[in-house]
Parts: sequence; C-alpha cells; structure tokens
Amino acid sequence: KASDWAYEDEWRVTDHETGPGLKAFPEELLVGVILGAAMPPDDRRYVAGLVQKRQHPVRLYEAVVGEGTFALRIRPYEA
Repeated sequence: KASDWAYEDEWRVTDHETGPGLKAFPEELLVGVILGAAMPPDDRRYVAGLVQKRQHPVRLYEAVVGEGTFALRIRPYEA
C-alpha cells in the first residue's frame, strides 16, 4: 500500500501459502466497510443489508468524489 494512503488505517492480508480467495477471520475484527464512489445503488443496498445482519456492529461509509477534484472524501453512509 502506498504511504500516501496510510491515513486510511487499512489492513491488507497476503497469503503466500494458499493464494487468493476468501479468508476466514474472527467476525469482531471487521469494524468498518467503505462503499466505493462508483458502486451501483443496488450493490450498496446489498452490502448494507449484509452489514445489518452481522452479530457485531460494523460502521458503513461511502467514498464521494470531490467537486472539481479527484480527491475522495469518506463519509458515513446513509441509505
């Protein structure tokens, strides 16, 4: 991950033994999800529904492209 994006405090997992694919991890470790700026509304609703069903709370955010700029702003998602 480029150092320019370090403020996101995001973790990525690389598995050199089993390669790409779904990975199991403790449910309580997922604390937030950011919906992409160009994500279709139906997909946003689908993901929001999945998050609401979880036993542990997950904060939902959306990326928004700034006016006249390529900068992304992250704000709480409101369905």
